[in-house]
Amino acid sequence: MSASSTNEWARISALFNEIVELDSADRDRRLADIGANDPALKTAVESMLAADAMADEQLAKFDRGLSDVVRQHASPTPLDSRDPLGLAGTTMSHFRVIDQIASGGMG
Repeated sequence: MSASSTNEWARISALFNEIVELDSADRDRRLADIGANDPALKTAVESMLAADAMADEQLAKFDRGLSDVVRQHASPTPLDSRDPLGLAGTTMSHFRVIDQIASGGMG
């Protein structure tokens, strides 16, 4: 990555972080200000904001699916230590869970 593209990415990322938490009116005003000076920068930031909004929607689908699987497999008996969530043999999205590999913070 060239120095200029690294600098441009830093600008886009910083503006995204500044704008992402604003309410829609403030966000629109800030994007208009950016677009008046640098339309390409505005387009790049808008693209990141759209991807961020879509990511939340996609992750929510995963969260709902995982919650359903965990709820289906909840039991009053102790869970198998090899598969504590009871996910082996299930399908999540387009992934088939065969077995647990590991667990913990790095599992």
